[in-house]
Amino acid sequence: MAGVRPDRLRPVTPLTARDRALLDRLAEHEPLTTSELRLLFFTGERTCRQRLAQLERAELLLRVYPAAGRRGTGEALWFLTAKARLLLAAPARRTPSLSLPDLEHRRAVARLFCMLVVRSLQHRARGSGAGTAKPGPSTASAAASVRTATAATCFPTAR
Repeated sequence: MAGVRPDRLRPVTPLTARDRALLDRLAEHEPLTTSELRLLFFTGERTCRQRLAQLERAELLLRVYPAAGRRGTGEALWFLTAKARLLLAAPARRTPSLSLPDLEHRRAVARLFCMLVVRSLQHRARGSGAGTAKPGPSTASAAASVRTATAATCFPTAR
């Protein structure tokens, strides 16, 4: 991280609370795919892709496309940059390893976590009063709160 000048730490784009949560999650459990980040932090695919691209242009995220292998889909994997780690005061990590055993382990953990999030969203949709609730604008905020609570429970940030 010695290569990042302190005057370049401030991101070009102001960080939102969601951006900070996303960066914190990646600091603890990188890499995550675009679809996993969308599930955890966004309600729409377009918004997700646009915001990730903005964070990438601000040099906070690094996008890696692994070759589609045995189980790989070729979907982008997202890592934090050294600049983002300094901004968050996150511990330094070695250069991201894309060795098969390391990557498969990290991806299996991420897939399990995202399955738990999906199940909790489905459970909440079937919760008490299911069938009587009218869909409305609170649906997205309820899903977002479940995502945030589940993420905080399953991936607590140790600071």
